[in-house]
Amino acid sequence: MRTGGWARVAIAAVAAAMLAACAPGQDPVVVGSSQPPQPDSPLATVAPAVTAATDAPAADPVEPPEVEPSGPVESAAGVVTPTTRGSQVGDGRPESCTSAALVRAVRAGGDVTFDCGGQMAIVLDETLTVCNSVGCEPGGEPMALVRVLGGGDITIAGAGERSLLYANTCEESLGTLEGPCEGRTTPRVVLDGLSLIDGSAQAGPRGVAGPLDLDELPGGGAVAMRGGRLSLRDVFFTGNSCGDVDGASGGAVFARDMTAPFEIDGSTFAANTCARGGAIAAIRAPLIITGSSIVDNEAS
Repeated sequence: MRTGGWARVAIAAVAAAMLAACAPGQDPVVVGSSQPPQPDSPLATVAPAVTAATDAPAADPVEPPEVEPSGPVESAAGVVTPTTRGSQVGDGRPESCTSAALVRAVRAGGDVTFDCGGQMAIVLDETLTVCNSVGCEPGGEPMALVRVLGGGDITIAGAGERSLLYANTCEESLGTLEGPCEGRTTPRVVLDGLSLIDGSAQAGPRGVAGPLDLDELPGGGAVAMRGGRLSLRDVFFTGNSCGDVDGASGGAVFARDMTAPFEIDGSTFAANTCARGGAIAAIRAPLIITGSSIVDNEAS
């Protein structure tokens, strides 16, 4: 998944868009054109801006607190077993790794791991939502970390019917904290060793209890996130789309209003589509891309 030429093209495209986005009222940073720059293109003149961005200091890593695990919680909706640092989805049987089990594990926070008996594709019945506070409770403790660790074996799919993951620090139904919602660095969401495919932002998160303000995050066929901190490591995105949402951005990922760097490392974006940013869109969010491939995405 780590490439040279395409990664340099993609990073140059990011830099050009970042310079344009520095002025108030401009469009977000968008990434997704797979055409290499022409010799007289301005893309060849903005490499120093990317170098400066990649030198930005990263925040200290966050580890979930250790807790005393209890026994597995098994139902017709799959198996979730609490661990010392989060939850394990599945008990070694493919049928134990369900959409409902993964939804519960992500909302609980911490490290989400899998035991599905090998490679597994989980087709979501509803969008995964990240709590702002523990238990999504108003005034609760901040949710420090949600880290989904696929180990290269797990595919999460939306079947073209729903977005895959939604996080919004200003969404009250996901838990409220003291102070302004914008500018927070929690929750931190890390997606590692996963394939995220066939997500659609056509109508925003699907199957989520309670109203969500979709106007704030129009886009992100796979991942839509406002505030907090987002890191993508060794993730493969393909077949994700914004659909026909007005003003939508980010066929695969849409991030906004982040003060900590939005980091992408060792990941691939291929064949994703959107009106703006066939692969990635970021607004008011510092973006760092390393060792990644961004090819054959489409933006109108």
